[in-house]
Amino acid sequence: DLDDCNYSIKFIPKEMGVHTVSVKHKDMHIPGSPFEFTVGPIQGGGAHKVRASGNGLI
Repeated sequence: DLDDCNYSIKFIPKEMGVHTVSVKHKDMHIPGSPFEFTVGPIQGGGAHKVRASGNGLI
């Protein structure tokens, strides 16, 4: 809890491929959940090349 009704989630995928993350509050999905993303091999670049988007992301 970030003390403003927002929460932060952090995780590190251990396998490449398509992943789905479900985020629930009181046993109900938050808007946009489940979230799907693809993890691929690390290539030249850095954090400036990472982008996340979708409903429910702040």
